[in-house]
Amino acid sequence: MASPWYRRPNDPPPFTLARKLDVKTPVNAAALFPWDADALKTLWDGQLDDPEHQPAWKATAERYHGLLALAVSDAVYIVSALQDSPKSVRRVRLPKKEPNEDKEPVSCICWALNTHDLFEPLIVYTAGSLIYIFHLKQNRLVGCLLGHGKTITSITTHPRHPYLFCTTSRDRTTRIYDLTRTPIQKPKNPPWSHRDPAPSLAGAAHGLHTTEPEGRGIGRCVAVLVGGRSGGHQAAVLGASFHPTHPLIATCGMRQDLAAAVLGGQHALAGGQTAIQQLGRAQSARHVDLLAKPGSTPEPQRSRGDVPGYTRAAEERDCEEQFVFPAKPAVDADDLERMRISSFRVMTSLPLPYPPTSLQWKYFATDTHDPLVLLPLREELRMLNLSRLQPTPQPPFRCDDDEDTDPPSYQSGSGDDEDGGAGEGGTCPGKWQPTLGWELSTVLDAGAGADVGGGEEPGGSDSGAEKGDIQVLEMGLGGRVVVAAAQNVVSIWEMNP
Repeated sequence: MASPWYRRPNDPPPFTLARKLDVKTPVNAAALFPWDADALKTLWDGQLDDPEHQPAWKATAERYHGLLALAVSDAVYIVSALQDSPKSVRRVRLPKKEPNEDKEPVSCICWALNTHDLFEPLIVYTAGSLIYIFHLKQNRLVGCLLGHGKTITSITTHPRHPYLFCTTSRDRTTRIYDLTRTPIQKPKNPPWSHRDPAPSLAGAAHGLHTTEPEGRGIGRCVAVLVGGRSGGHQAAVLGASFHPTHPLIATCGMRQDLAAAVLGGQHALAGGQTAIQQLGRAQSARHVDLLAKPGSTPEPQRSRGDVPGYTRAAEERDCEEQFVFPAKPAVDADDLERMRISSFRVMTSLPLPYPPTSLQWKYFATDTHDPLVLLPLREELRMLNLSRLQPTPQPPFRCDDDEDTDPPSYQSGSGDDEDGGAGEGGTCPGKWQPTLGWELSTVLDAGAGADVGGGEEPGGSDSGAEKGDIQVLEMGLGGRVVVAAAQNVVSIWEMNP
């Protein structure tokens, strides 16, 4: 039996550029409908996988199969990503604001489900510090939430409990929301100090509930993760990832760190649980089974960016069913450094040829699919199989005669093996290889493709990326569809039949 394509590194990728879309305005985020007809086996931990719910769910999965939600400057476009099953384009505009109010673009987007309305998907998107919840069937907003004190940088849905979603923000906090609840209208914050029993009025900037109503409709913030003296984020938080089976969440941020928190029920051990130091800001993180992997770019004066991978030590000990959170005083820098070293170890690290121009990269994996990473490299899209990356080599023994000699895997030259001395299908740690992975490249011409919606022509970007640089990536439908957006042009690849 032939091995799947992602385990054959010497074969070309089985994807064909199926279509291009011109949405007239720059695309900030994209999200494919993430569930199929068999998703009930994992959603809600399989509790609804019974003959009573299966017919209705299969009808829902078929109705929304292949839908792609695109976040643009002032709206959300819902289009079909499949060429053989086109659906009408739907445009969801942001609510109108007062003339003196600042208009924020739609920056993050995801799909969600409400337990009280099981088979009607919701689209959750953000603009500035606001969260909007859109009901597709009812074609209206069913929720608008406040909470963060600054711009929201990412949003993600829990892979098994789709009524939970998480947002990160430049206010240094990470917030978890529950769609089965309604917004809090009065703050329920802890006391400011033991001398004053009155609730604190510090607000969202300090990781607390706002002093005004949380919003309207559905959705409530049930946990706030915030950094402190012992660890956690001391700057903007850029990404988060739920663990699919354990009550863990990994976050990454601006100040060169990756943090992990343990969630017990609806209580969060906020900040400082574990932190990892990096050379550059960590822009995104994902759980790879028991692996937490951040995407990283360097500071301008430091070395090139890389893709490191970390594994958690004593994972089973941390993920027992019963959690006990003893009160711990703030630890000093030496204790924190020892905690970092003992909790995580670097499994692999892959340097990139130059810093990525996008804050987004895509991680994709299923129970039967190897973990893939989609990296934006200018106008090129590179796909990597994480299971093929080689472990980080041992550092050179400094007591040798030749102390300046690099380890063999860091030396120049490709060696005797076809893949740069790493063996068949492997990689050479610490060195970028132009032939690594699979390449999906296209000339992202703004004049090509079908028009999706009106709007102003894209102008210059303030991110430093050129017009043809890929900024948004998405992969879904069982790994059969790949989406890349560069400014206003969306390219869609489909797997060959």
